[in-house]
Amino acid sequence: MTFSVAICDDELSDASHIAECLIQNDKAVFKSTIFTDATKFKEAYAHPGAFDIVFLDVEMPGIDGLEIAKHIRSLPDYKAKIIFVSSYPAYMQNSFDVQAYHFLEKPASVDRICAILSKIVAEKKSVAENRLIVHSNAGDHFINYDDLYYVNVDGTGYRNVCFHLKDNVITARMALKACEQLLLENNFIYIHRSTMVNLKHLHMIEKKSVTLDNKVQLKLSRRFEHEIRQKYIKYNVGTLYLD
Repeated sequence: MTFSVAICDDELSDASHIAECLIQNDKAVFKSTIFTDATKFKEAYAHPGAFDIVFLDVEMPGIDGLEIAKHIRSLPDYKAKIIFVSSYPAYMQNSFDVQAYHFLEKPASVDRICAILSKIVAEKKSVAENRLIVHSNAGDHFINYDDLYYVNVDGTGYRNVCFHLKDNVITARMALKACEQLLLENNFIYIHRSTMVNLKHLHMIEKKSVTLDNKVQLKLSRRFEHEIRQKYIKYNVGTLYLD
């Protein structure tokens, strides 16, 4: 499990301390980016989902952490876990206004930071978090991975992706790469460069095609044939005794 983390603090030593804690944590992979200029960080955070976790100093020159947090929420991005880090506990009350995940008083100990990271990882693994969020013109869709049969590019361009459920198809303006990692982590596999299937619903593998348990037949690329056969066997062996 991988998390993209932003650390915004005008004090490089404080930011580096948090980055070091991320490296030491073995609960997941945390890829961190340090920003010592709050204005540049705000510019970098231009779209929802830019980062999974954000460590924000409250008092910084020019733009303070609370203003940046308001910017994140206004995108809108309510999934990012915002963690304020400050030498002034009085700011804690204001953090509630932007749905902050936590407030750490400087200097933040390694144990405190690691405890928060462990909690975030545990929540991510929980059933409530184990859903794919798809943003379409019709609104936001929360899809359980087990209910998703396959995902493919719809043929009209690489910015339209179709999410195939049992009785419904949700189309979103996005690239398949945008959700690739999440799908790979939840038992999906490529059968074609523009199609990923859920191993849970894979029924049969033939020479040039696969059949899902809802009778849908999909083209299988020769490039992926060996890998999908191996992973299909491994998946089924691993789930033999789950019932």
